[in-house]
Amino acid sequence: MKENTSHSGVPYWRYLLFLLLATLLVSFGPAIVMEASVHYPDMYSYKEAKDGVFDMENRSMKDRWWVSPSGEWEFYANRWIETDNDSAPRDAILPYGKSWEEIGYPLEGYASLKLSIINAVPGDEITMDRIMVFAAANFYLNGTLVAHSGIPSKNKDESKDIGNTQVDGYATVPADGKVTLIAEIGYSNTGAIGFKPVLFINKTTAMAYQDSRQFRTIFNNYLPIVAIITLVMMIGIGMTLLLVSKKRGLSPSFLYLLIAMFAYDIFSSDQGFFFVINGLYVSNTIMARLNFVFAAFLLCAIFYYLFRMGSTPLKKEKDFLKVFLPFSALEISLGIASAILYGGKASLICSLFQWAIALPLVLFAAYYASRKKPRSLAPFIISSLLLNLLVSEWLDFQELLVWDLVCVPSIGLSLVAIVGIIVFFRRDLELQKQFAQEAELQERYRISQEEALKGQIKPHFIFNCLSAIESSYHKNVEDGDHAMSLFAQHLRSDIDTMEVSLIPFEDEIKNIERYLELENLRLEKPYTLLYDIEVSDFALPPLSLQPFVENAIKYSKANEKENGFISLETRQFGEEIVLSIEDNGVGFDPNAIKATSQGLKNVKERLSLILGAEVQIVSAPNQGSKIQIRFTKKKINVKDN
Repeated sequence: MKENTSHSGVPYWRYLLFLLLATLLVSFGPAIVMEASVHYPDMYSYKEAKDGVFDMENRSMKDRWWVSPSGEWEFYANRWIETDNDSAPRDAILPYGKSWEEIGYPLEGYASLKLSIINAVPGDEITMDRIMVFAAANFYLNGTLVAHSGIPSKNKDESKDIGNTQVDGYATVPADGKVTLIAEIGYSNTGAIGFKPVLFINKTTAMAYQDSRQFRTIFNNYLPIVAIITLVMMIGIGMTLLLVSKKRGLSPSFLYLLIAMFAYDIFSSDQGFFFVINGLYVSNTIMARLNFVFAAFLLCAIFYYLFRMGSTPLKKEKDFLKVFLPFSALEISLGIASAILYGGKASLICSLFQWAIALPLVLFAAYYASRKKPRSLAPFIISSLLLNLLVSEWLDFQELLVWDLVCVPSIGLSLVAIVGIIVFFRRDLELQKQFAQEAELQERYRISQEEALKGQIKPHFIFNCLSAIESSYHKNVEDGDHAMSLFAQHLRSDIDTMEVSLIPFEDEIKNIERYLELENLRLEKPYTLLYDIEVSDFALPPLSLQPFVENAIKYSKANEKENGFISLETRQFGEEIVLSIEDNGVGFDPNAIKATSQGLKNVKERLSLILGAEVQIVSAPNQGSKIQIRFTKKKINVKDN
């Protein structure tokens, strides 16, 4: 039963299987992010804030140490209600993590957010955690400044977003269990998107700062720097492999991909927290904007990597550039647009297009991996996982992630880099082995060629030719001159082809004709050469047919029979050429010939090395002989000469 296949011969079931695998590899990260966003409160056993009220349900935070009060917050546009003692009614309710634009307010401006906490445990000391936020803000608990982010100001030029939340103090939950949390946000042009308040509590104020770092020590303090070091090491290893291999077949595309991954990771959310926690105050908003730009460069590097690995339908450099240059220009333009418009719907649209035009890269990679190309599987997996990480981090920046997936970008990029460099190293080993084999084949070919040339210009052949030339001159000068001319042409052909691996079939026929005519000068009964040529536009190693003709002359003795002949026939079956040399002589023992004829052995090896040809000799007493050569058609190439 015939298996259903596509036009390229790939079974449909295999291609569909790889499409499903691509879907899984690209979507599992975003799916987790979305799921965590929807079910975040359930995961930590508390209800979301409703109408500006967050119910702690009389459960002490000492057992969980932190909580993120998601849900509905009161919103006050262009007002600082704590600093200015503003008691006027709220302007709107702002869903947690949403920008002001989504409730109908301009992105630019300053604002206040207010949350009334009820049923907290009296005596608990509460402050804001040292997390990454994307706005300059002051945080007040029951009127006490407990934390700040950057330098908030109502003035556009004075408000500075320069880091994450800094702890300033604590508030003690009163006996009635009610706490008011107010965030006064400085002037922003992103609608305060990225604002992630997290409440934190400790047993004593003295232990608060130390304990706030304890849980995050491994992840947020060490893993980001480990990721940077890992990426730098992988870049160094990749560069070393390239230098050692001298770029002989080893594409630098993965090295470019590693560099793009490193640049992207520097501006990931993990590294932003790492910089701030270690005193390197970088604006989180700027980092979020640059993240889009470097994501575009990473997508371009993925495209180039897949092209070099043969995982795109583009095979020629010029065809690749016709697609790659517009793709890169569009990706980078969308990345810059997303950065400039960060926080608004226009930025969201640009980002969606940024990922949409990159998705075909993974689909192409899946297609070529399904064709059982050994080098296509690793690029397919690497590109799929990188796209997964990019989209997942983008969802985090868009505030769909309420639960903080700690250091996912750093861990993911490090693992991809390590796996990729292992594949890169294996590819280098394969190439080194291939180079060694090619060098061995070249040496074998050189030795075989030398032996073949030595075999063609044999002393006894030269002596016979000179004797025949002398006899021709004795007959008449014209015959002698013709014989001398034939001999000179034959020697000249031998010398001219000493450094050539392939010559046209027509030139090889001329060599055979001159050789046979020289042999006929000394023979009482000359040979007749017959042709049955169906195809001639292919190439052969020089002087590769003469030993077979010489074999027929020496052993089969077709000229001693009535109507004796030697025939040369070519046939084509698809891309395969079948070349036959046949005679109707007395025949010989092929095994004996193989054992004694060094010239025949050498030429068979040359045909095998250069053309991958199979040579078969068939002969029987009194039935003549037939030599059949099968090989894939190879036209003459200038490089071969």
